[in-house]
Amino acid sequence: MTPVVVDASAGVEILANTARGRRFARLLPPDAVGWVPEHFYVEVAGVVRHQTIVIQTLSEEAAAAVLGRLDRWRLRQAQPGPLITAAWRFATT
Repeated sequence: MTPVVVDASAGVEILANTARGRRFARLLPPDAVGWVPEHFYVEVAGVVRHQTIVIQTLSEEAAAAVLGRLDRWRLRQAQPGPLITAAWRFATT
């Protein structure tokens, strides 16, 4: 099992099955277990709404499909608070 933290922007690309999303998905190890912060689902929904309403790169049907895939994607959730200090140290090294 390889734990992988999924970023909301990458998650939208994967869920929308874009060319970039397919490249991201190929980077995941076969035994990847996705981890996300609690607010991941809200962030993804916000990006999908923006792409549907504001910049109109997703149709309503495509947005519904993405949100359906999001609902079925089995990800483990973590509270980000306790991880912030360690993540900050890692990001600055």
